[in-house]
Amino acid sequence: MTLRARLMLGAAGGAAFGASQLMVDYGALVWLSFVLLGMAFGGASGCHTAACVLVWALAGYGTGLWWVTVFGLLPWVILTLWQTVFLMPAGLVAGGSCRSSRLFAAAAGVAALVALGEWLAGSGPAGIAMATASGPLARNLAAVQWASVCGAPGLSFLVALCGLAAGLSLVSRRRAAFVAALVLPGGLLAAGWALRETAPPARGHLKVAAAQGMTAPGFDDPLPPRETLQVYFELSARARMEHGAQLVLWPETACPGLPFQDERLLETLKDAFRELQMAAIIGAQNSPQEPGSDPSPRNVALGISREGRVEGAYEKQRLVPFGEYVPSPHLSGLARLWRGDARDYRPGGRWPPVPLEGAQVGVLICSETMFTHLAALRVREGATLLAVLSNDSWFGRGPATEQLARTCILRAVEFRRSLARTAESGYSMMISPDGRVLAQSALMRRCVVAAGLPVVNARSVYSHLMPVLPLVLAVVAVGSLSVCCKPGAAGNPEAASSVMGITAVDGQPHLR
Repeated sequence: MTLRARLMLGAAGGAAFGASQLMVDYGALVWLSFVLLGMAFGGASGCHTAACVLVWALAGYGTGLWWVTVFGLLPWVILTLWQTVFLMPAGLVAGGSCRSSRLFAAAAGVAALVALGEWLAGSGPAGIAMATASGPLARNLAAVQWASVCGAPGLSFLVALCGLAAGLSLVSRRRAAFVAALVLPGGLLAAGWALRETAPPARGHLKVAAAQGMTAPGFDDPLPPRETLQVYFELSARARMEHGAQLVLWPETACPGLPFQDERLLETLKDAFRELQMAAIIGAQNSPQEPGSDPSPRNVALGISREGRVEGAYEKQRLVPFGEYVPSPHLSGLARLWRGDARDYRPGGRWPPVPLEGAQVGVLICSETMFTHLAALRVREGATLLAVLSNDSWFGRGPATEQLARTCILRAVEFRRSLARTAESGYSMMISPDGRVLAQSALMRRCVVAAGLPVVNARSVYSHLMPVLPLVLAVVAVGSLSVCCKPGAAGNPEAASSVMGITAVDGQPHLR
């Protein structure tokens, strides 16, 4: 196979990966993307496999993250390159391993490096966990159950393993290996379906509602503060009267003004929920006024009990680069060229879960659902229910809304916690600990979504395994690739020659 043909396969695989990120309920495309990548790998040298991964990653992440251009072209380029960099080690080592006759060991080694690259790309202070191989499978109820055992990185490993094994076995023309590669996903799905039964029992249920207000559909012509408050008070009343909700969630920054500084506004909120006899978690903003404190705005959530008491708060810790802050002062001028209203929020500190209606509510704000460790932190602090406040209005009906919603399903299953998500313009969702979406809103519609959610104390397998998962992936990678390098692991010379376009004529090798 020529380098050009390999690069074309890599580009096609990348396009399938990108499409799986953008298109709802087409999760199988992510498996196909790795099948095509595996076909590109077969019999290739290290330089060629590295080139294939480069093309695959640029096409896949470039397509899947195109919505980031809402913040400008520069952030899109940076994120695409960032994700690509962490996949290059997999491409560099694939050449030696994928010429081995031990196809499943080669697939496992490369898949482990892919999953480890995803984990590294989303870790640390500069980590951005955007498009992943596990995301498109979040709505597959059988596949997503594996996240409770090995998390989103482990699910990415399984997806890459199945796809790469199928692609490598196709190129090697080994029928038995190809049949095994096709049976493997079926076995994993069957086992995943059985894993649903491992969801821990609930110690109670809480009726939770999400108020989807549509008060700021984008950045143009938002409702005035008084009308915005009126909309959310009316939606909260509907949640109480029509659905019997005990807890209502308002989206990210839905509350106009600064309730931490405006005593009159805070009293209005407390009086309203005291009258409704329900608790609330309200998205708002804060600007600390204490002497010596940084007065920069904070993206916060405020918890109010049915008795009208402020029970706690949470400040967003992971901010959106170029959306909520500019990563470098040198880029401030450029940022304001494409976003004249670019804000400069400051991240918050550690806040414990908010005790409301007998549950410990761990709050995440919008894009924080992309970071597994933040949800893990809420659970370790005692959260028995996860609440996500989001404002997706600037993405409209674009694919970003679906990507962010799918991450919520992954977080719910990973930690076996019910998760309630409220969004300014959608999707607002109620998700059970086994990943079932119990209720979901439509996009761009003012409405209330409610469901009775299980309140769970027990921890999942992944919550215990999470600290050592990167080490496990590294061990799998090293072990699998070592197996491929052992004497006797080289592939059949005739098969390898056939794959690479070489035939034997009168005992002499000839290029086809």
